[in-house]
Amino acid sequence: MSEINFTIRPYLDMVIEQDKIFLQRLGKRISELRLRYKLTKVQLAFEINTSESNIRRIEKGQINVGIITLNKIAEVFNISLSELVRFD
Repeated sequence: MSEINFTIRPYLDMVIEQDKIFLQRLGKRISELRLRYKLTKVQLAFEINTSESNIRRIEKGQINVGIITLNKIAEVFNISLSELVRFD
């Protein structure tokens, strides 16, 4: 069993690293949109019915955001969900 874990570990590390990068890019995108719309973290949190600390963690890429929350964020910025996760 330990051989299997040893052989797939580099792959899992790579996947986890890709997830971290995605969450960081998503957080940066949300932060940029929030600033563009001149919203504070507290205001955005109020709009999507969450806490300011959750917004802070989202913007830092520290949590995996659910699809419902992402959709609410997109609605606040009047953009589609696909536009929210587009990192051009």
